[in-house]
Amino acid sequence: MEKKSKGEKIKMMKKFKKLTAVLISAIFCIIFIEPATALDKDGIFERVETSFNKQVSLSEKPREMNEIDAILNTHFTESFKKKFVLENVIETDEGFQTFGSDFASYYIPNFSYTDKTEAVKKGETVYLYEYITYEEGPVYFEDGYQGVKLVTENGDLKVDDIFFTLPKELEMRENGKEASSTEEVQELETAEGEGVSSPLSVSYRNKLYIIFKGYFLDDSRYLSNII
Repeated sequence: MEKKSKGEKIKMMKKFKKLTAVLISAIFCIIFIEPATALDKDGIFERVETSFNKQVSLSEKPREMNEIDAILNTHFTESFKKKFVLENVIETDEGFQTFGSDFASYYIPNFSYTDKTEAVKKGETVYLYEYITYEEGPVYFEDGYQGVKLVTENGDLKVDDIFFTLPKELEMRENGKEASSTEEVQELETAEGEGVSSPLSVSYRNKLYIIFKGYFLDDSRYLSNII
């Protein structure tokens, strides 16, 4: 029986490890992550896009805080709503509103809502994400993954988180997809950046706003923006 050389054995071991990694990633995705059906995906697109429009609408005119709360309440969880309001809603002489600019904190990313936009479920949690690229312009934004985490609250699917680095389970899913096509498992390069800013509205970092009338009172816990 012909003996294999040491080099051939090493080569076979590397192939075996790659195959094992691909299989593990595939099994993980099958068990824990399932793609949304076409019907579900359309509904998720509509839900998230409406959430974005609600955020943008707050810049149209000054409002009372209870009106702002009612606008956001249907599409955002309580915890996310508080962070968004604290960071973006400003008190003026006429009331409360947001002001637009090239940067924003806690705003829905600028999804294309096409086949490039992925929608997957993990139990009762839904993730919508996309690798977003930017054309050259006066303001530089780094290409990378951006996404939204949605959870069910009081029977409705609501935005609970914005992320700019893929959660581990989604990173494994993307690695598995890439490995299947290239026969190699590669670590995805994701945008590091600020972690909570997307191009839309002004970011009021290092400046806190105390909102009275019994709503959201800030304190030292909000000195840094962490989602």
